[in-house]
Amino acid sequence: MLSKKRFALSMVVAITATAMLLAACGSSSTSGSSGTSVNYSGTITIWDDWTGAYLSAKQQIVNNFMQQYPNVKINLVTVNLDDNKLITTEKSGVNAPDIVAFPVDHIGTLATAGVIQPIDSYESAAQLAQTYTAPAAAGVQFNNHVYGIPEVTEIVTMFYNKSMVSASQLPTTTSQMLTFEQTYAQQHPGDYGLVWPPNDAYYNAGFFYAYGASYIDGQGNTQIGSPASVQAATFLQSFNQYLPKSLNNQTASALFSEGKAAATIDGPWAYDTYAKAIGANNVGFAVLPTVDSTNKPISPFVGGKTFMVTKTATNVPLDVAFMKYFTNESNQVTMCVATGEIPANLAAGNNPQITGNAVISAFFAQTKNGVPFPNTPYMSAVWTPMANALVADFQGNTTPAAAMSQAQSLIQKGVQNISGN
Repeated sequence: MLSKKRFALSMVVAITATAMLLAACGSSSTSGSSGTSVNYSGTITIWDDWTGAYLSAKQQIVNNFMQQYPNVKINLVTVNLDDNKLITTEKSGVNAPDIVAFPVDHIGTLATAGVIQPIDSYESAAQLAQTYTAPAAAGVQFNNHVYGIPEVTEIVTMFYNKSMVSASQLPTTTSQMLTFEQTYAQQHPGDYGLVWPPNDAYYNAGFFYAYGASYIDGQGNTQIGSPASVQAATFLQSFNQYLPKSLNNQTASALFSEGKAAATIDGPWAYDTYAKAIGANNVGFAVLPTVDSTNKPISPFVGGKTFMVTKTATNVPLDVAFMKYFTNESNQVTMCVATGEIPANLAAGNNPQITGNAVISAFFAQTKNGVPFPNTPYMSAVWTPMANALVADFQGNTTPAAAMSQAQSLIQKGVQNISGN
């Protein structure tokens, strides 16, 4: 799931990390922030899927690290990020990487398979919380262990066409969202107010979490059949009389690109398409509305890429030192400005170079209302039942309660198949 989206939040107690790096200059070994000695020599092999401008920006950080620590050699290996390939390679031990840059939702699967290792001794949960955005810090933890250092994040937010609607006209609550949909269509026949794929479990997750229903937790428990979930589904179904029944990712994107919709919900991967279609000067952003009944903002998944250390890595302190260096404020700012990615590092997100970038800062602002993308293997049991339930719900083929109850039952069966119980 989410292979169509480039995914991946950082800087470890800035003073301590800086002191560590400065102390290392001219020395092959120094003490890390957790009191662990770091031997700055040897080779680090990293699996990633970086290409083009992404690779150029990230290669520069790698080069700077090797220049600072000349006894360290870093090999970047471009691969298709596939769990099975990593599991097979790690078990064979042949050409295995030391670090992998994978989507954060892979953590549970890879940890359960025993091919990545916890790094609690080198980066604690408390350190993560001080350095990265809250969803990013939580997203790299699994079964009460830290398994990664967040690289970059991704989330959906609201785009709007400045030539069709002003910022002051945009809805800030769910009740206003429905009214906006109604009135805009009335005032502009043939056009739509806000479009998004109502049948997509990823794009709609934020509604369910804002109403108080979790898709899945680490133990495989789901709240899709709960009253809160039914309330979310009921709200989504209320839009079916105002939006096209066949609305999906492609048609929603096309409507906004063609100037047939004033606003849409989408991610950073869509910006270039929209800027080209309607003009960069016409692309505006707004955080998603707040649910009236819960007073909680719509809370989309915060995904992204994270660095993880494999089981076969031989110099873990060095690997973690590199990951923390890669994601410090300075490197995150320079890289994200070049690539358009969303920083995971808190200080980077608040840096003037990022706050001055309308696109990056809009998505970074939305992450404050996001929830961690579930990294449990049980999440694989959610996608299909939830997508089918959303289709049935939006089409009005069943009641919201029946649609969610059916999804709950199928998700629970899927969880049982995964757990073997």
